[in-house]
This record gives sequence, structure tokens and C-alpha cells, in this order.
Amino acid sequence: MHPSSESPDVVAANGGHSSVPAAEPDALSPCPNVEARFDDRPCWYPGEVMDIPVFAKDDDPVPVRFEDGGERSVPLKWIRRAPVSMPDPAWAPQSGERVEVYFAATSDAPRHWMTGIISHVEEGFHFINFPPHSGEHCQQMIFEKEHLRPVYEESPIDLTKLSRHLQPLPTELHNWAVSADGRACFLQVREQAALLQIQVRDGDKLLLLGTTEAIKRAELMLKVHIKHQKEIQVFQERRERRLKLLEERRVKYESSLTCEFEADQSVVGVMIGKSGENLARISKQFGVEIRVLPAGAEGSTHRIVRIFGESNDSVQAARQELEYLSHSYPVERNIWHWMLNQQGVSTNDLKRKTGVKQATYDDAQQCVVLQGKKAAIDDAIMLLDSHKEYFMVYENMNKESEEIQHRFEDLEVRAGPRGGPRGPRGGRGGRGRGLPEPGGSDASADADRGGANPEHGHGRGGPPRGGRGGPHYGPNQLPLRGGGGRGRGGPPRGGHRGRGSNGMMTAEGAA
Repeated sequence: MHPSSESPDVVAANGGHSSVPAAEPDALSPCPNVEARFDDRPCWYPGEVMDIPVFAKDDDPVPVRFEDGGERSVPLKWIRRAPVSMPDPAWAPQSGERVEVYFAATSDAPRHWMTGIISHVEEGFHFINFPPHSGEHCQQMIFEKEHLRPVYEESPIDLTKLSRHLQPLPTELHNWAVSADGRACFLQVREQAALLQIQVRDGDKLLLLGTTEAIKRAELMLKVHIKHQKEIQVFQERRERRLKLLEERRVKYESSLTCEFEADQSVVGVMIGKSGENLARISKQFGVEIRVLPAGAEGSTHRIVRIFGESNDSVQAARQELEYLSHSYPVERNIWHWMLNQQGVSTNDLKRKTGVKQATYDDAQQCVVLQGKKAAIDDAIMLLDSHKEYFMVYENMNKESEEIQHRFEDLEVRAGPRGGPRGPRGGRGGRGRGLPEPGGSDASADADRGGANPEHGHGRGGPPRGGRGGPHYGPNQLPLRGGGGRGRGGPPRGGHRGRGSNGMMTAEGAA
């Protein structure tokens, strides 16, 4: 945009004159790194040098891109570095001072600065005269201070002090380098290192233009940025993947059938299985997804299990296969020992017969702790109930047996012991004839044979009537309490022979 060729009298301002439309103060964005002009007029357009040929001379044109997106070749002698700071707020332009005036972008031209001279200042308004160009008349316009800056006396770029360097970019940063975030980072490096330009070339390299010192500073800064950006890019990629997966799962869960149930903390390990193998098996078998949520409130003894599936049948089937319970079955210690020792019931036996995953006896609580699916636990309870009921039957049988045994013992006590006290030593059997049986024949033959009648006849002294002491047995073949006394006395098996013997001594008498 160039100043209008209208005469100063046509341009009105406040108090008799009017200012040319100008950019709002907040439209003054930070200046690019260079400003270029297209001819001899002092009209400077902000832009950035795209590249400098290796063997370029001062008069050789170099590509410059301007803020409107257009690109134009401009000789180096018409390119200067842009100011890096705004004017001092205390700066007060005076009449006759040369200043540069800001013109906002229009449809015809990007924003630019033009040099003029202050004619005079009235009530904060500056009347600026612009020198004529190519036969044009002198122009005068009115501006406020916010649109002015001191003339920037920067020499054209010195080609002899510039260097060109290509910095490789890591493969994982190629996409980042051409993103808005990457460009902002490079612009920061360009300003801080005082580079003329830094831009991506061929997608895998950075072009650095500037003095040797500026390029060296830029390389140091780029190493730091590249190191951190590699780590950030890894995080960003992982984050994007997780967000995508999260969205897929959200859609899946919202469209899936769901059921959930509580599981006791004690059965979670059994339910999940070693390294999650049980969950994986059930998920694959029924085509469902299973989630075991972390414990809720501190000290909670339950976990929430959620099952997602495409059909209600698959979800419920997975639940039946997965829902493990923990049940404490009360069994007194003496009953458990009876089951274990007399009936062969053990925890391994319970697991084998009923399919429960865990079965242990808690001696302190006197109960069998069962863990497994509901059906298996029900079977284990039924089996334990059956054994437990028979315990009372066996107890009654034992009590009846003991009662009968006591009755036999009491009967034996009333009848007296079978064994007697120790009797006198039996005499040596005599050789004489025994006394004849009343009303019978001579018994000598019996005596000679040892005596059919134990009361008389020949013979040596027989065993004592009481015999050796020992246990007595009742009719039920159970041992009775007590035993016969050890006795040695008693008559000889035959009749007594000799002096002082009494052949008429009977068994009753010996007793």
C-alpha cells in the first residue's frame, strides 16, 4: 500500500483534519526477521529470507516470503534485519523528525512501514509528510504516536558474514518439525541465536542461515530441543494410541451388554488364575471382555467384576464360569478329625470330588473354608452335610456299645470272679486206691488211667483250680474288667495218696 496521491487539503482530521485508516495497536505483531523493499522508495515490507545461494553476490536476488504468503526475489542490498524491539514508551516525536509510519495490510499489499517527516504535532496527532515519488505530489497524513517508530538505520545484510548449514533431523521428529509447534520452536531458536533463517528442508534437514557464531549458538540450542522433543514425541504417540484405544473401548462398552458382580477379595486370585490365564481362557471361550476393578474404599473386602459381551447368553455363561465364592462351613474340631481319620475325608478329597478350587480347614475358627464356583461349593456343602449327619449315628452306636459293655461288666462283678485266691499246694498223688464211688464199682481202673473222676484216683497234683490270673471274656467276646486271681492250690487231678491227704476234698471246698 502506498500513500494516497490526494492533496493534504482533501484529507481531513479531527478538528478540521481526518487520519488515514490504520491498524489497531494490537495488530502490531512481532516483526519478522527481515524487512525488504522493492525499489528506491523507503517502504519496508516484513518478511523472511527463504535461502541464499551458495555463490550469491550482493546484487543477486534471493527469495523472500512476505506475510500475505507471497514470495518474491529481492536483491540483498534491499534487505535489512527487522527491529527486535518496539520504541521506548518515553519516546516523543517532534516536528521535523524523520519517522517510520505503520500501514496495515490491505487487499493490495501486506503491512509495511514507510518513512516520512513530521510536519507538526497538534493535540497528540502527528502530521506526516511523505516525499514524492516518480512525479507524485507531496502527501500529508495524520497518525497517532502508536503508529510511529524511529527510523531504523540498519545496514543491508552483509553477504560475506553469512554461512549456510544443514542440520539433520531425527526420523521420529519429521512430522513434528513441520507442525505449528515445531515452527514455533525454530522461530524461538532463530530469535535467540540471531539467525537470519531456520527452516525445514526436504523433510529431514534444517537449513540454518546466519553468521558462524549464530549458527554455532543455534546448534547448541537445537541439540537440547531435539533431545526433549524426541521424548515428548514418544509420549505424544503413546498418548494418541491410548486415546484412540480408549475411544474404541468406550464405543464398544456403550454398545455391549454388561453385567457385574462382587467377588470376595480372598477368591480374586483363584478367579484370575496364574498370570491371568483363567480370565484369558474364559474371555476367549465366550467372546467377552472381563475387567476386575481395583478395591474401592480402604479396607474393602470385595472387588467389582464386570463382563462385556455381544449377547446376554455369552455374558451370563461367562459369569457362571467366573463367579467364585468363598464360604466357611462350620465343622467342630472333633467332627473334622473323625471325618479325616475315620471316613477318609480330606481337603484334597473335597477338591477332587466337588471341583472346588480351594478347601482348607481353619482350626482357629473350626470351619472348612471353601473357594470356587457356586455349584462346586454347593456340592461340597452337601458332601460335608452327609458326613456330618453320620457322625451322630456313629456316636450313638458307640454309646450303645459302651452301655452294653458296662452291663456285661456289671453282671460279671455280681457273679463273682472266675479265678479264686491262691489255694494250698496240692499233695503228691498217692499210689493207693481211691475211695469207691458210692454205689459203684471199684474205681481203680479209672485211677490207673488218671481218673475219670477228678476227685480221686491216681495222679499227680493237677493245676490250681483258679489257674493263672487273666482277663475274663463275656459272651460278646469283649474283655471284662478284672481277672482271675493267680492260685496254685487245689486238689490233685487224681485222689490224694499219702499221709495227711484228704481224698474227699471237692472242687467246692477248694473254692
